[in-house]
Amino acid sequence: MIWHLIYSRMHVGQFVMNPKNYASGFLAVLLVLALPAAEAKPEEKTLKRKSDPVVVLGKDLGPLIGATANSLFLYAMKEGRLIPIPYQIDEKDKRGKLVVDRGKRPKPDKDKGLIDDNDELIFMSGDTGDKAPVDTNIGQRVGIEITITDPLTGEVGWVYLLKFDKAQPTSTANYVRYAPEEDRIYARNFSIAYDPTRNNMYYEHISMTTAAGGNNTDICDRWVGRVNITIKGIRKRWLGNEGILKSEVIGYKDGPVRVVRKIKNYFRLPFGIKAFKVELDYLYYADSFKSISTISIPFNVDLFCKKAWLTAGTDYTPAAYGMTIYTDRHEPVTLDGVMSDDEMKMRDKLIDHFVLTGTQGTLISRNVFASDTPLAQGNNIYIMDEPDSPFPPEREPGRAFVGYRFNILRLKKGRIDFEPHLYFPAHYKRGDEVAYLNIVDHPLKVETKAF
Repeated sequence: MIWHLIYSRMHVGQFVMNPKNYASGFLAVLLVLALPAAEAKPEEKTLKRKSDPVVVLGKDLGPLIGATANSLFLYAMKEGRLIPIPYQIDEKDKRGKLVVDRGKRPKPDKDKGLIDDNDELIFMSGDTGDKAPVDTNIGQRVGIEITITDPLTGEVGWVYLLKFDKAQPTSTANYVRYAPEEDRIYARNFSIAYDPTRNNMYYEHISMTTAAGGNNTDICDRWVGRVNITIKGIRKRWLGNEGILKSEVIGYKDGPVRVVRKIKNYFRLPFGIKAFKVELDYLYYADSFKSISTISIPFNVDLFCKKAWLTAGTDYTPAAYGMTIYTDRHEPVTLDGVMSDDEMKMRDKLIDHFVLTGTQGTLISRNVFASDTPLAQGNNIYIMDEPDSPFPPEREPGRAFVGYRFNILRLKKGRIDFEPHLYFPAHYKRGDEVAYLNIVDHPLKVETKAF
């Protein structure tokens, strides 16, 4: 048909008489012939973001709702074929709480492994691939195509969740694991550990792996949470520390993409009474960690207090000396055991995040609050680079503290939800933090459709 059209056009009027038109027409024909091949070429992945955990809710899984989780397998199209990629499906109970299947008090999902609306499929954005042809079939009964788009650039990648009658091979990659006897997380880029003999709430070990450009050195003394309150009508200050808050690991789930570590925090009162109990989920990925945290305020703080400050962050050991501190608003300073003028100028200044980096590795610290929370307007960096000053309770003497100080006098009765984030980029270069900030500020767009 197309050749008949070419032949006819070549034998009429100006095409025969004008060589230029003849050449143009022939070129146009070549372009037409090339179109089907161009249309048949599969769309290639352009998505560059690698560190975003992608969470797809069960309600968006379409025809797979009601399927058993162990009948579903996740793939990406790479080099023309579907290959399995790391993923996990985490179940939630009717209250929306993540279900943990191991530990002291595991809580099995009452849905018996069936996918329901609030369950979560998790994978990493870096594992997405090309778009698969619509007729691709590797024996699945049904499936969905999941499209991941960067809202800033329009870059895109795809994965495919497919349902099979029989078990299929899965990826052997494991980005993170949990050692419950040590209460320690081993991730691709970092390790973080707690001391179960003292308190499971605050970490006492942070190191960055050689794979991420670190040197596996523990730089952490302990996580610090200190309260300094002056009560109205009383001159004496009350100083509280993280030791008054107790915690225990009540369960966990150890998957190839993330570890869920469920903690119960409480105040221990006389006669063994546990008060203000709160369950929190700590989530660990290949290069990041966050906790979904809650502060319960029993009354308006300014009713009883004249001054009230909360200091929270990490007290480091001398092993962290030489690391540079960057913020989004100030000139860099060095943690070196000398409290410099520049560090004093930076202290108590509002920031969005800070970066701590050196041969030991790199971590990025960020607190995420609701915009209307008073703590969001007072997220001030606080540095104490004073090795000769005690900072009890501590394992190693001295203050090599980098964290935040909040004026909590403005807090009102109620509940504050927030998320502390730690990111551990590999082989950090200045500016790499932007990709991690975008995880929260510009989340990836997720779309699903039947495949």
